[in-house]
Amino acid sequence: MFARIRFLLVSIVLLGAVAMVTAPGQGAGELKLRAALEQQLTTTGLSQVDAPLGKVALAACKLDPDACYEVVREQIETRYEHHVIYSVYSVQGLGKSATCYGAFTQYFCPGGLVELGG
Repeated sequence: MFARIRFLLVSIVLLGAVAMVTAPGQGAGELKLRAALEQQLTTTGLSQVDAPLGKVALAACKLDPDACYEVVREQIETRYEHHVIYSVYSVQGLGKSATCYGAFTQYFCPGGLVELGG
């Protein structure tokens, strides 16, 4: 019985130590944000945009995704918090928000992107 308890305690300590050194940083959150924006850009068709100016903006973004990302990124506020064994990366802008939790080198965003005020 004592061996099982000791094994459990050692396992918890090792898991905590691994979590401490593998909590993703702010750069990983920024990469996840960029990937999500690029994914949205590639899956949105011109027929899904109603406003003529929106269609022009989407077409321009498809032609130069890097420049588009820079313009969109300026309108998005992010907040990074590092905790001992995990990190939090929050994103808000363009009427939407998301909160992602990072552990073991990965960010997970439960609930995904949500509409603000909706």
